[in-house]
Amino acid sequence: DKAGAYRTLYRVLMRLVTIAAPVIPFITEEIYLNLRDETMPESIHLADYPLPDPGKRDEDLEQRMKITRQAVSMGRALRVVHNLKIRQPLNAMHLVTKNENEIQVLKEMSDIIKEELNVKNILFRENEEDLVEYSAKANYKVLGKQLGKHMKEAAALIENFSQEQVRSILKGTPHILVLNGIQCELTEESLAVQRAEKENLKVLNEGSLTIALDPEITEELKAEGMVRDMVRSIQNLRKESGLDVADRITLSLYGSEGMKKAVDTFKDYLLAETLAHSFTWEKQEGTAAMECGDETCFVSLAKQE
Repeated sequence: DKAGAYRTLYRVLMRLVTIAAPVIPFITEEIYLNLRDETMPESIHLADYPLPDPGKRDEDLEQRMKITRQAVSMGRALRVVHNLKIRQPLNAMHLVTKNENEIQVLKEMSDIIKEELNVKNILFRENEEDLVEYSAKANYKVLGKQLGKHMKEAAALIENFSQEQVRSILKGTPHILVLNGIQCELTEESLAVQRAEKENLKVLNEGSLTIALDPEITEELKAEGMVRDMVRSIQNLRKESGLDVADRITLSLYGSEGMKKAVDTFKDYLLAETLAHSFTWEKQEGTAAMECGDETCFVSLAKQE
C-alpha cells in the first residue's frame, strides 16, 4: 500500500508540474529536476505536454462518488447548522431517496459515509414521511396564470391539504382541483412543499435525497466524543513537541471522574491513535490544559526511550 501511494504521488506530481510549467516555469523546473530520471528530458520545458487518457477514466466510479459526496456534504451541513461537532459520534443517520440507483450506491458506500460523518449506523428508509411532516402552499408562479382571480381560493384549499394528499402528489399522482367549473391539475411543481422535522431528528432535503441525523447524545457517545477530542489534542501536542510520526510516547492524563471513566472505556482507541505505550492518571507539573468535549483535560507526553 505504501509503495502504491508513493507511485501515485509521483505520477500526480509529474503531471501537475508538466501542466503548470507554462504558468510557473521556475518552480516547476526545480521540482521536475528533483523527480526526473535519466530517461527523461533534461528540462521540463523539453517534455511533451500531457494529453488526457480517456481509458483511465471510470465514469461509473465518478458517479458513485458524486452521490456519496452529496450525502456526506449534506450530513456535514446538518452538523454545522445544529452545532454537532464532527468529532462527536452520533448514533444514526437516516437516508431516503426515490432514485433506485442512489439507494444501491449509498448502501455500497455506507462504510465510507459512516466514517466521514462519524455516525454509528445508517438506516435506509422507504418513505420520507418517516422523517418529516409535510405541509404545502400554492406555487403562485405556476398556478397564477391558470387560476387567475380564483388563485386566492385555491391557495387556501392547498394549505389545508392533508399529509396523504401532499404525499400522493410528491409520488407522482396529480390532484384535480375544481373551482367554479375550472379544473386544475396539481403536480409537485404546482406546490411549494415544506418539510417539518419530526421530533429528535435534524433533516435536510436536496433533490431526490433526504437525510436526517439523530442528535441525541447518550452517555457512551458523549464519552467517545471526549476521547476523540483528547486524541486530537495529543496529536497537536506531538507536533508541537517535534516528535516524528512514528515515535512511541507515554502519556500523563488528568481530568474529572467522567473524563477518567471515558478514557478507561476507550483506552485501546486512545493508545492506538496516539502511538502511546501507556498512560498514567496524574496531573504533572507543566501539563497542557485541553478542551475535551464540554470538559477540560490535562495532558503531558514524553517520547518512549
